[in-house]
Amino acid sequence: MPPRHRVPEGGGLNDYLGSNVRQEYRTPELRRQCRDDFVEFVDGSQYYSDVFQRMVDKIQAVIDDSSPTIDKVLEQGHF
Repeated sequence: MPPRHRVPEGGGLNDYLGSNVRQEYRTPELRRQCRDDFVEFVDGSQYYSDVFQRMVDKIQAVIDDSSPTIDKVLEQGHF
């Protein structure tokens, strides 16, 4: 059985689930074995709605700007 990882207090997803830890979830059997630790991590993670909304707003701005001017494209460095 893989080692059980304790969820660090205040740790973010990337802080906690590095590639070495994600490797422990690579098969269905390993996911079953480590399920309790992962559930504890997810339940203990904080969700900030303002951060999520900011991401949605940025995506929406890109979608809305589907036909940018040539000057804007050159200014942003797409070419």
